[in-house]
Amino acid sequence: MHILRRHVFLVDALGAAASVVSPLLVVPALEPWLGLPLSVTWVLALPAVVLGVYSFTSWWRRAPVRPWLVPVMLGNLAFCGFLGVFLPRHAERLTTLGWGWFAGEVVIILMVVGFEAWVFRRAD
Repeated sequence: MHILRRHVFLVDALGAAASVVSPLLVVPALEPWLGLPLSVTWVLALPAVVLGVYSFTSWWRRAPVRPWLVPVMLGNLAFCGFLGVFLPRHAERLTTLGWGWFAGEVVIILMVVGFEAWVFRRAD
């Protein structure tokens, strides 16, 4: 677990990379089954890019967990909130699989935030 604590920013950056790949490559390929319009997927990638760059830079610079992890946790929670507001606007097009896809993404992000909070509480 120590290695994960030392690399919490890298873990987040890799998660953000997955959140960028998802709307740019996977979601468009699965668009007929998910129902999310292709034009919308770019909007979902932008916050993930910003969070990923911040996290990767923090890891690269070996930034201390305190205070640098707080914006990461808040950004992840804001992204979940953004999905909660943004996706219902496209409810008529989203399929059950589409809702499941994004619900899964939110669950994974919340698990990462839980891990980040755990690391933050134990930081020097």
